[in-house]
Amino acid sequence: MKKLLCILVLFSYFLMQSAYVDHALSDIHHMHAHYERLKKYNKWYIKDLYYAIKPSITQVYSVLTGVPQAALFAVIGHHTHEQQDASVRIVHSDTLCESEKIYITQRSRNTHKALESFLDRSIDKEKQPRIACCFSGGGFRAMILTLGFLVAAQDSGLLDCVTYMSGLSGSTWVMAPWLATKKDLHEWRDTLGQKTAKGIRHLKRHFDRKQIVKQLLTKVWFKQSVSAMDIYGPLLANTLLTEFKDTKLQVTISDTHEHIMQGRYPLPIYTCIATNIEPYEWFEVTPFELGSNALGAYVPLWAYGRAFKDGKSMNYAPEQSLAYFMGIFVSAFEVDIEDIVRLGANAIKEFKDDIPSMFHGPIDTIIEKLVDSPLDDVRLAPSIMPNFVRDITGVPFAEHKRLSLVDAGIDFNLPLPPLLRSARDIDVIIIYDSSAGGDIGCDLRYAAAYAQRKGIKFPPIPESLGKELCTIMQDPHDATCPTIIYMPRIKNEAYSTAFDPDNCIDNQYCSTFNFKYSQENINELSGLAEFSCHQYIDTIKKVIAERYARK
Repeated sequence: MKKLLCILVLFSYFLMQSAYVDHALSDIHHMHAHYERLKKYNKWYIKDLYYAIKPSITQVYSVLTGVPQAALFAVIGHHTHEQQDASVRIVHSDTLCESEKIYITQRSRNTHKALESFLDRSIDKEKQPRIACCFSGGGFRAMILTLGFLVAAQDSGLLDCVTYMSGLSGSTWVMAPWLATKKDLHEWRDTLGQKTAKGIRHLKRHFDRKQIVKQLLTKVWFKQSVSAMDIYGPLLANTLLTEFKDTKLQVTISDTHEHIMQGRYPLPIYTCIATNIEPYEWFEVTPFELGSNALGAYVPLWAYGRAFKDGKSMNYAPEQSLAYFMGIFVSAFEVDIEDIVRLGANAIKEFKDDIPSMFHGPIDTIIEKLVDSPLDDVRLAPSIMPNFVRDITGVPFAEHKRLSLVDAGIDFNLPLPPLLRSARDIDVIIIYDSSAGGDIGCDLRYAAAYAQRKGIKFPPIPESLGKELCTIMQDPHDATCPTIIYMPRIKNEAYSTAFDPDNCIDNQYCSTFNFKYSQENINELSGLAEFSCHQYIDTIKKVIAERYARK
């Protein structure tokens, strides 16, 4: 029975794809023009596809819904928080959750000592400047450049002075695994080539596929939508979370809660946007909660995905895995339908003897229709979950039934919104921008426009932005406006006269869509960010000292 359930739930993916196709399509219409491949979608064709396979899907599901509850739970198993209710935290003015407040208190003790050592002077503990790092997206390129900057920040003592670090898209692929594994950054870099030499790794082990099926079944049982993230995320985990071996698909962001609360690391803030809300609204994910300042609402991270009514959770669905969130954060790439069908077909083949003949026809129909459709190489299926503020009076967007969260880089490629929150009171933001494109620096201008639209203070941006290795921006007339140190991934002659990241992006391994990096590639690329950070560490010290003096 368990094997049969595994097969059925694997193909429940296609039902959920079809059932939520209209939501996915509405999201797609809002994507930026540079995602031209998404134009291959045709709403009417997808409807035809859905109705072609609907009878087969219905036949499969009729059996699934008839399975006794005891048999389903035998597959789902137990999980943390399985008997814990969750509530939505509604805020009418910008306030932090209690866990983050406790973290700030503990981290402040550590940053105070670190700042005194870093600046080589005594610091008034109550006036110490609060520092954040901000890292852009850009696939494996951003992951590796961010890693290089973090290595230099650690070696120079800067990282111990940092309270927050926000990530978007590719930079989250180093932040999350590093904090989950707690490995030294040098060690993480020295072994990264072993993980990326062959690109994103497919799940070949029977054990791993069973884990995916179990997670899919759990989602179906709790009436959650199944998306490409449920396949794409595990592929990322199989590539970047290999230290966890058999538990890599079960690791959660909340698992980092304990050592983050001790104040030994900067608090990670991962970002995404809701594409079914106009204009795009930024959501943040921390080890404590998920939410949006635009909504004025947050939920415990372990409860995201549950159905809520009047701000209270209606079931005990388990926490989404780190793998799943890693997929959301960089969902501009996703896996395509052909990958998913192939994975499903392989699993079917493995279990062929256990499938009753009555399912052979429906399953073959589903596979045939999908493979022969024009969607075979198009990215599809954003993460869609119940809207936790649904029907809460006075909360924006409460009329939306669901939230569709995707890569925040679709809006702009620097995760500044969570660092600009007044409650976080950040004085200095250090940005390392790994973005592609000739107009480096444009995303900071987009962020400035966002701040202006939201009525948030933002320093003036010089015309020379993006042409210099380090640019300092501050408002000389307003000491409460954050100071920004901006460092782009442009060519650094002092590092290498031969290595040009623009040429590497256009013609070599640094392309956003390349996922195969040798250890030599990693050392060369990360070395650029590492060198630049060390090169301007005295400038960073000066800016922090001046900010302290202004306070």
